[in-house]
Order: sequence, then structure tokens, then C-alpha cells
Amino acid sequence: MLQLPNGRVLFSDWSTQLHAYTPTGSPLADGKPTIHSITWNGDGSLHLTGTLLNGISSGASYGDDLQMDSNYPLVRLSRGANGYYARTHHWSSTSVATGSQVLSTEFYLPAGLTPGSYSLVVVANGLPSNPVSFYGPVWVDFNYGGFFEFGTFPLPYKTLGSGVSAVAAGGAIMLKPSASTELMTISKPMTIHTPGGPARIGAGH
Repeated sequence: MLQLPNGRVLFSDWSTQLHAYTPTGSPLADGKPTIHSITWNGDGSLHLTGTLLNGISSGASYGDDLQMDSNYPLVRLSRGANGYYARTHHWSSTSVATGSQVLSTEFYLPAGLTPGSYSLVVVANGLPSNPVSFYGPVWVDFNYGGFFEFGTFPLPYKTLGSGVSAVAAGGAIMLKPSASTELMTISKPMTIHTPGGPARIGAGH
């Protein structure tokens, strides 16, 4: 058996047939994780803090024969009908039923995630937290020589001006290591990061 991120349980009886069990009723409110904060790290990953990130049990088990542990946090982003999972790592703990203790995890956004507004939840053993709003970052590379510019990691914008125009207020711009002589005024709140190394803007470089 394996506890799935959507709350169902996947079961195999050692044959080629798989079964999915969907529980009835409502999830236990005391087992619901919460998100306290999400902040950017210097390497372009993110740091999430909250409570009950590992759930209130280790996951699914079959007697004393098999234990399918999943006591670690998952991060899921959704936009419209599309859902994405981030890669979490460096969990501060894998203890379960930690109550009000604040735990943390680092996570990387999925490759190719387009800029825009997403609903983000942390999932503990199939039980999601309340969603929070998250803005996918806009990528800029002053050395990019391609034709298509979508603000994604593989197809970034070439200028900071394009990135500033595309990013939502309160969002983030990620600069790849490069340099530009642009001079401009930024009139809306945003965060600018250089996760891969230094980037320079302005005539003084």
C-alpha cells in the first residue's frame, strides 16, 4: 500500500492488478498541515516553514510486514486544471505528530514553470494545507540569444525591462549570471534574485 498525495491509497496484491482506495468522510482536522512562510534562498530554491509538514503517522502500513513511509512534505502548485509538484529536500525533521512545532523544507520549482499566479499547498500523507497564493518567477538572461522569450528558465527574457513588465506586483525576477547597461526605474514591488551567480545592471559595470 502507498499513501498518494491526493489522499487515496494505492494497493497491490503482488499481481499485475493495482487498486486505489478512496476513503469516505472528512480528513482528521488535527492532522492538517499549515504553511507559515515561503521565502527565496540564494540559489533559486525556496524555504517553506509550517506545522505538521510530515503528518501524524508515517504513512501506510500492512501489519508488521510492510511499511510504506511517506512522512515528508510535498509541495503542489496548481493553476487552472494543471497541477505541478516541486522537488522538496533537506527536511528539518521526519518526525510525525509534531503538533505546534515549526518545521521546514527546501524546494525547487518544476523546470519550465511559467510565470504567473499559482495556488500552493503543502501535502502531508495525502492531506493538503490551506492554499496560499504564489507567483511563479520571471527569468531574465542578458546573454540569451534565442528568438522566443517567455520568461521561463529555458526561454528567458533578454532585458530587465521585459521582465519588469511581465512580473506581477509582489512577484520575483530571477537573473541569470550576465550583465546589462540598462538604466530604468522600477515602480512596483518585486524581488530580484541572482541564484546562479552575480548579475550586473547599469552603466557602471
